[in-house]
Formats: sequence, C-alpha cells, structure tokens
Amino acid sequence: MLVARTLANATNSAPQLRTTRAISQRESEILCAFADGQTDKQIAGAMGVSIRTVRTHVERLYLKLGVHSRAGAVATWLQEYR
Repeated sequence: MLVARTLANATNSAPQLRTTRAISQRESEILCAFADGQTDKQIAGAMGVSIRTVRTHVERLYLKLGVHSRAGAVATWLQEYR
C-alpha cells in the first residue's frame, strides 16, 4: 500500500517522465495495482474493464518503460520520480 500511495503521489505531483513516451493515467493506475500485488483479473474487476484490456495496457506499459516484468515496471516507474 505504501508503494501504491507513493506512486499515486508521484503521478499527481511529478513533472514529466524522462522516458520517450508519457505514461497514461490508466497505466499509472495499473502500476499502482502492480505495486499492491493485484492480478490482471483483480485489476480488470476494479477498473470495470476486460482482462484483455488490462493486458493491452500492460503490454504498452512494458514497451514504454523498456521492461519485461511487473517488478521491472514498478522499479523503473519509481526511478523516474526519484
């Protein structure tokens, strides 16, 4: 939960990401859910979207951040706002 709150605060107060492509609000929400340890199914239920939609967001997030895992995505996200 602490990591999720930190991510949420970073989303609201940080300037721009230093990556080449900006992270969408929905992708930020997914990163917070990753940090809370939620599964794709849990994320989909909480957001009111299909699991496939969540997976599409995850794939795009991985491409934008240049990572291949949830842990890598959260770590990269935190480093961008450090």
